[in-house]
Amino acid sequence: MAFDVANANNHARRIYTSIGVLALIQSEIGEYEEALKSNEIALSYASSDDGRQSLLVNRGYIYLKVNDLDNSKRVYGEALALIEKSGDRQSEVAVKLNLAEIYERQNRTIESESLIKYCAELSKKIGYDEGVAFSKMFLAKFKLYNANLDEAISLFTEAENWFIEVGDNSALLDHTKAFSENLNEKGYFKQAYQYLSKATQLADEIQKTSRQSDAMFYSATFESERKDREIQQLNGEVEKKNYEMALQSLSRQRWLAFLLALACTFAAVVFAYLHLRRRHSRLETLSKELDYHSSHDALTGANNRRYVEKFLNAYDSLQKELRGKESLLLILCDIDFFKKINDTYGHDAGDQVLKEVCVRLKTHLRNGDVISRWGGEEFLLLVRFTEDVFVEALVKRLLEALSMTPVNIGESVIKISMSMGYCRFNCGQDSWDDSLKVVDRFLYLSKTSGRNQAWGCVNRGATELMSISTESLSLSCQNIR
Repeated sequence: MAFDVANANNHARRIYTSIGVLALIQSEIGEYEEALKSNEIALSYASSDDGRQSLLVNRGYIYLKVNDLDNSKRVYGEALALIEKSGDRQSEVAVKLNLAEIYERQNRTIESESLIKYCAELSKKIGYDEGVAFSKMFLAKFKLYNANLDEAISLFTEAENWFIEVGDNSALLDHTKAFSENLNEKGYFKQAYQYLSKATQLADEIQKTSRQSDAMFYSATFESERKDREIQQLNGEVEKKNYEMALQSLSRQRWLAFLLALACTFAAVVFAYLHLRRRHSRLETLSKELDYHSSHDALTGANNRRYVEKFLNAYDSLQKELRGKESLLLILCDIDFFKKINDTYGHDAGDQVLKEVCVRLKTHLRNGDVISRWGGEEFLLLVRFTEDVFVEALVKRLLEALSMTPVNIGESVIKISMSMGYCRFNCGQDSWDDSLKVVDRFLYLSKTSGRNQAWGCVNRGATELMSISTESLSLSCQNIR
């Protein structure tokens, strides 16, 4: 659904984000060839460095899962080039730890150990605790290779404490098992047994909740069977005798086979439950991210037109409950001379100006109000109000917030201002399209009257327009119908 919305609106960022998520899902369920195809399609839509960086990291991970080490290393190299440009150090740690695993599989242990040490130092420097913990896990293994048992156990214990503190028992279980196997390979059988016991305890803790739930299920099942037997007893003495004879005829071997099958089924159900729960959590997170992107502008974080439609539908119902006691103020804003800003300072500076304008507008609006990016440099505000005197003060504050303080970008100081048009809008009474035309005409008056001001009226039927600027307030007679 997210892909269909993005494709219908010709929104490349949302298209490659949606397809990239599909590739991850396909990888999780073992469809690796389809996952690589989907990821390649997503890359064809991604033109920005941050989008390509994320997709390349995912592609390298998919290659690593199928043990295609050469392609995985090649793709991670491309991702690192983009990471170097963006300065995303956490992503650098994650990629280089995976590269270290590739080197280890290729028996290039010296390069692998050197890379892990680098990741440990970088993670510590930037305060990336997860990277520090994973680096220590890997370094502990290399200490074992060099017969430094005490240092290996010390490093592993430090990482182990972090995983316990954050509650990531699943990842800790995998590393504890691997560490036990490494100890066993190096001949440290006593320590290997201790860590195997820890792994067993972790597995028991992970499965404890599932076992309790299943125990309740089987208890309810047995209770149901007991009641069924009671009903059967009511059907007559003959059926009761037959049931008892059939029960006594079961051999000990059949009971053992039944219990073994039941235990195997239980283990399979527990494994499937844990796997599906992890996958569901990941899909739920990705779904929330896609829902956010479908209703917000990617550059400024302001709402988009789709969100405004949803807001108006919800507000229409609320308006009926309030019985018309509250109205909406529509304010259409346009940044003055924005094309000149782009031409003079560049489009990157223009993007920063758009973000700063959005921040300043939000500062003077309440939580229940809406700010939407309506066009290139246009913003539409929907503000709830009950008293007309509120309008003049709000509009003047917005004009001052934009024009009184310039925007500093690097060594450039950029002066900005906005022209505005505003009017009242009553859900269920006024036409939305007509109201937009009205505020657009008022915005045109503001621009042709010198910019850095607002024209509009609160009462739709009035013939006096109010002109608001940072210095004065005036009334003008205009035909606004």
